[in-house]
Amino acid sequence: MLRNNSRVCFEVDIPGRLTGTGPPCDRGIQYRGVIGFGVAGFLVDPEEKRAGLASIVARYLNEPGLFPGNAVDVVSVIRVKIISMTGKQSS
Repeated sequence: MLRNNSRVCFEVDIPGRLTGTGPPCDRGIQYRGVIGFGVAGFLVDPEEKRAGLASIVARYLNEPGLFPGNAVDVVSVIRVKIISMTGKQSS
């Protein structure tokens, strides 16, 4: 799909604490969220792919990204160029 239409929309939400009391339908949840629009593209250059993967690994594992053999060759890495974003939060 991305090869035919590179326009994308993404959403990131951070849930907060539950609010209210009583039955579930009377409750809510605090949140913060962002919705963005952009253009996606597949990285082709092996070093760009390696750098992208390394940043993801560092974010979640807090260690360097070491990729054996052809691991970088067999995975797709997508970069999203953000064109616009909006944010929202509950009180």
